[in-house]
Amino acid sequence: MKRKFIFLVMLFALLGGVKFSAQAQETITIGESKDLSTMYLPLTDFSKQSVTQQIYKSDEINKESGLITEIAFHVAQKSGSERNVVIYMSETTKTNYTDAYDWIAVEDANIVYNGKISTNVDGEWLTIQLQNAFEYNGENIVVTIHDKTGVAVSGTYTKFYVYETQGDDNAAKSRCMYYTSSGSIDCSNLKKCYASRSVYVNSAYKYVLNNVKFTMATLEAEVIAPESISLGDVKLGNDWTEKNVASANVEIKAIATTITSISCENNFFTLNYDLDQNPV
Repeated sequence: MKRKFIFLVMLFALLGGVKFSAQAQETITIGESKDLSTMYLPLTDFSKQSVTQQIYKSDEINKESGLITEIAFHVAQKSGSERNVVIYMSETTKTNYTDAYDWIAVEDANIVYNGKISTNVDGEWLTIQLQNAFEYNGENIVVTIHDKTGVAVSGTYTKFYVYETQGDDNAAKSRCMYYTSSGSIDCSNLKKCYASRSVYVNSAYKYVLNNVKFTMATLEAEVIAPESISLGDVKLGNDWTEKNVASANVEIKAIATTITSISCENNFFTLNYDLDQNPV
């Protein structure tokens, strides 16, 4: 009986292999209306520099976790300009902004994109493939965009579609901040920037957020289970005195799989284990 037990322990110890490789991608769209548009979010190309910050709630995202690989904004009117931007992402339990200095600091945020984008996509979604995917863990998402181009567009400005936020009062609806400058903006010290929280949209000030799409990949665990396992030369000298060799040390890794058969060509072991009656 003791020999059977030791054999099974060694067999299970050699099993191993969980591979996290398969990725199923899903696009999460928040805001689809084309009734409202603004030139203030998510960037303002009529000024030399701008910084905007928006909070998207977890119940809008409706995912427990995932890897965000792309973000997209719906262009309502193109200027055709090329902008140099830095995009930050982070998570927060904060649901709204309380005053004009209530920025969420970007020091601990992830820089997911740093480079140029073109707004030459009239009426289409401007999709930005992130250089650094963002690991989402179920909280509210903060998207901060710093347009550091340093050149203002003249003539036609870029506009993006937005949707109105909901809440019991204006404070609860306040989920965006934006600030424009003819000079440079130091994003490491946003608390000094006096931000606007309501946005001029269709001839009135409203509390809005950009229509947005997040492309999110879900990691899936793939169990790698071999068809058969060879134990090789097993040395068990301490339990059987007639075997004058040292016992082997085995490192154990956990795995979830099902054993369908156990066989042994060495008649030193006796196997009377019924897998049908007692599945492993």
